[in-house]
Amino acid sequence: MKNNSFILKIEKPCMEDISTMARHDVGLYCSHCEKNVIDFSKLSDDEVIRIMEKLEGKVCGRLTKKQLERIFVVTQNKKVSPRLNTILAGLFALGMLEPHDSSAKDVVKAQVVLQHNFLNENNVAEQKTFEQIKSADDSTKNVIHGKVIDGKSKLPVGLMYVSIQHSVVSTTTDSAGNFELHVPDNLMSDTITLEVHLQGYETKETKVAKSKFSHSVTVMVTEEEMIMGKMIMEQPPKN
Repeated sequence: MKNNSFILKIEKPCMEDISTMARHDVGLYCSHCEKNVIDFSKLSDDEVIRIMEKLEGKVCGRLTKKQLERIFVVTQNKKVSPRLNTILAGLFALGMLEPHDSSAKDVVKAQVVLQHNFLNENNVAEQKTFEQIKSADDSTKNVIHGKVIDGKSKLPVGLMYVSIQHSVVSTTTDSAGNFELHVPDNLMSDTITLEVHLQGYETKETKVAKSKFSHSVTVMVTEEEMIMGKMIMEQPPKN
């Protein structure tokens, strides 16, 4: 990619109902157009840039309105995250990356390991954080557990961040949308405010009364406004 920055556009948004589309590891399959649709809505800017580089900007995508309203800046960061490796492997498996792409071949060989790492990397970090908290404060009796679901589809949302407001105590939901959060004694109060967030979703605040800790908490989240269609890469307008 020659330019240092670019914007993404979808000139003709697709009006097909995504609830009728088959889902796969990297997005959706539109039977009407017979095309795979890459879901960029939950990805970081760097991940979007790397995928667009691989696909040379030729792709149908699903993005948030905010992603279409900002400039993407190309950096020198060459680090490939486990999640990005998994996505590239999925693109290769779908035939969206050419067989001569050696990096994609290497990705496929390690796909199972990478998927395992992707699903567990945040939980491992949370476990380490909790162990540090536990060493300083050995009380683990205060536990909030619950489930995060999509308010529209009513399906569970995995890898959603759940944290105690104004603290570093956090965890992520598993593939079934479940979470368990240990509240250290120094953060205990009659009511705990949880923040539930993930790129592509509106941040949700949920208050949980101490007296309700024994009950499972259900948090419904709402996706940001989405736009889907054939993507175009352009240079940003000059000021």
